[in-house]
Amino acid sequence: MPIADEPRERAEDEGAPSPQEVGEQGALPPAEAREAQDQGATQGRPRAARMAMLAVLGLLAVAAVLSMARTQAPTATSQTTSQKIHAKTGIELVLIPAGSFQMGSPSSEEGRGFPEGPQHEVHISQAFWMAKHEVTNAQYARFLTATSHPGPKHQDEGAFIGPDQPVVGVSWNDADAYCRWAGMQLPTEAQWEYAARAGTTTRYWSGDSEADLARVGWYAENSGTTAMPVGQRPANPWGLHDMHGNVWNWTADWYGDYSPSTLTDPTGPPTGEYRVFRGGSRVDPALGARAAIRMWHEPGASGSVLGFRPALAALPEADGAAFARNENERFEHKTLSTDEKAQERPWAGEFEGGEKVGPWTTWHGNGQKAWQGLFEGGELRKSTTWYESGQKAGESEYQDGGQHRFRNWHKNGQKAGEGKYEDGRIATSTCWNEIGEEEPCPY
Repeated sequence: MPIADEPRERAEDEGAPSPQEVGEQGALPPAEAREAQDQGATQGRPRAARMAMLAVLGLLAVAAVLSMARTQAPTATSQTTSQKIHAKTGIELVLIPAGSFQMGSPSSEEGRGFPEGPQHEVHISQAFWMAKHEVTNAQYARFLTATSHPGPKHQDEGAFIGPDQPVVGVSWNDADAYCRWAGMQLPTEAQWEYAARAGTTTRYWSGDSEADLARVGWYAENSGTTAMPVGQRPANPWGLHDMHGNVWNWTADWYGDYSPSTLTDPTGPPTGEYRVFRGGSRVDPALGARAAIRMWHEPGASGSVLGFRPALAALPEADGAAFARNENERFEHKTLSTDEKAQERPWAGEFEGGEKVGPWTTWHGNGQKAWQGLFEGGELRKSTTWYESGQKAGESEYQDGGQHRFRNWHKNGQKAGEGKYEDGRIATSTCWNEIGEEEPCPY
């Protein structure tokens, strides 16, 4: 790839490993830190604690005693049938359904570190698209060609530049710049773990044992020293490849300790010093590739095992709805029959050049309009939602692939909330109860 070299930041603490060393050592939290979670931890661990954790990773990767007891793999749910190609980047996207899960690891899980608890319930309220696998060198090259952004750290090293290998040597800042250019965003930590688990509750989506990991992921015992081409291992029940191992995935969130409360669509702390990455890598031991494991680093840091996969807000389409297979295909309904709408795709809209354009509409099962969005050049600009009664429920405006402003209403017509997003998070908001009294917002 004809891309320029770019130096990256080095950790400032004396004796701390550089981002390159992080890539070589792996990222398994130390066993001696696990008790800290049960004692309660303050948000944002001190840099010294994090660096101490990183410093022992190399030793742990060699000395960890790994469990080899075979377990029965969980019953896989049906693979999602909703996939599409993102026109600008060529990335294959898979639709992840809305739902709930237990985020983090139970205190009994082998390999558990203090950042993984307390385990808590999380609701993902809206379906979203996620890249089928990490961004590859070939896909990243489109971004570099179209912009003046500097190339990744390991661009000149033969072990890392294959077109189908995941791009590595990218910082959080690089990944975020790519996503903004593409009209997408990095997934939140909650979205990432929810998608990785795909309805399962075991250490890996494939089961609890190292043998289960070996079937579906690349880690220290089966991958050698080079990044493996994406998509060679089986996909999880929701159609995602390489969620365990190969390269760590940057997420949108700043690092912070977990809350014990039930949360809906959490986005992490509003500010911080470190960004979180998830999933493990080819140099990590098996316990370092579990679904719950968390690591973090400065946004400017990079390494030979740090990559990313984007996400994209999804329309509230019916389960199993597929995008048009032909560029100018139009989906619509010729009748208002509720039964027919329930059996077919309950939405209508047009494609132009493979991208959604103009108004798109979905309906409730009773025939009432549920959602309508306005698309320009394949990107959602505005949307409106309605309750089944026909009462307006919400309005949103979008910029750069994400929500920008919103307004919500209660079922009785009283305004429920309004606010503004910045950098993918709610920056300002005001909320009211059903009788018009202002109250604290639940988000």
